[in-house]
Amino acid sequence: MLLKEKIIMQEHEVAELDLAFKGDREYLHGTDIFNELVMLMSPVEHIKFQLKKIMTSQISIIRLGDRQESRQKISGIFKFMHKKNEIELGLFENSKKINRRYEYNEEEVIRDVIYTKDKAELHSSTKYSFIERLVSLNKSMLVRFVEQPSVKWYFTQIDITRLPADDCSLSLSIKQQLGIRLVLSNIVANGVKIGSIGFSGVVEE
Repeated sequence: MLLKEKIIMQEHEVAELDLAFKGDREYLHGTDIFNELVMLMSPVEHIKFQLKKIMTSQISIIRLGDRQESRQKISGIFKFMHKKNEIELGLFENSKKINRRYEYNEEEVIRDVIYTKDKAELHSSTKYSFIERLVSLNKSMLVRFVEQPSVKWYFTQIDITRLPADDCSLSLSIKQQLGIRLVLSNIVANGVKIGSIGFSGVVEE
């Protein structure tokens, strides 16, 4: 089943996403996966999204149940509340190639970032989504504040109580750092803390 409209899947039902590469990347970006799932499953709140690996082909999703076999080979998890019901989706790569890409100017997203001693803030409204603004802001903060040469940062997880508007004011600060393996940042949207976002770094050779 190819998802083209909002649905709530039955347990263990498998469906497919149809995604494109972002900019010049050769892997699916977490922001696109997140946006697609939010659109399909809306309304959502109390979101926990985690990526376990870099994905370079199309993604299938399955509504997870109690059976452990459904959790094998999972590449990511999207857990959320939908109308007072807790739903957990497993993501895994399928054999379908990605044959589309679209332009993306990350520099435009973070053009108006304000850095203070221990925070990065973004108040300007843009055409980009909440998650795109958030991920770009956090990446720019890590590049500036975490003194690690030749590191490529990847968005790996987010845990938020609610999904704010795309044009919300954002403020980030580093909450916890385990070297470059995992850096967690606090998220404040419109002056209210809503959760955290995690990135992992890979040393480029």
